[in-house]
Amino acid sequence: MRVKLKKLTYNFALKLRVSMEVLKTSYQIEVINRVKNIRVQHGVSQIQLANILNVSNGQIGNIESTKYSHKYTLSQLFSICKHFKINIAQIFLPNESETTIDQVIEKIIEYDK
Repeated sequence: MRVKLKKLTYNFALKLRVSMEVLKTSYQIEVINRVKNIRVQHGVSQIQLANILNVSNGQIGNIESTKYSHKYTLSQLFSICKHFKINIAQIFLPNESETTIDQVIEKIIEYDK
């Protein structure tokens, strides 16, 4: 009985720790969703994007899921922009018609936290 209770307590503590961790910030989720929308608009599957970025097939699913902490690296975001021929500002500041480099850098820093 004691071993079973100890195991249950350990499992509960693990689940509690995971549930208390913030997996992704709301801004990271926004950026990831923008990339997903661009991917879908261009008819590119998760597997195709994985091949473009040279990552495993499941990695894109993990990035697009809110259940995991995975996010795109800045290098991957740059590759995505080059592949889809879009400006990096469209990923980080999509609603701004005129952006300065400082504004983009601030948003990149926010994403990379």
